[in-house]
Amino acid sequence: MLNLRPWFSISFHLRKRNSRRILLDKIEAQLSGARTAAEQEIAKIRRQKRKRSRRAKLKLLADKRHQAEKKSLRGAVRLDHDD
Repeated sequence: MLNLRPWFSISFHLRKRNSRRILLDKIEAQLSGARTAAEQEIAKIRRQKRKRSRRAKLKLLADKRHQAEKKSLRGAVRLDHDD
């Protein structure tokens, strides 16, 4: 699907020329099978938002527990004097 937004310029002729250029670029990219930078960025964001697998979630939680245990040992040092 090709979406065009001719909003680059106030002048009608410039907008029309820019829209044609964008349309040609999109058609060429579609015919060549190449992915544009914008499409790659959208795909990257989709991958980042994708739900984690069960195994990945369990590993993440195990790492968090390990880190919390490590930090809990870093408590303040108290000297008890029985004077």
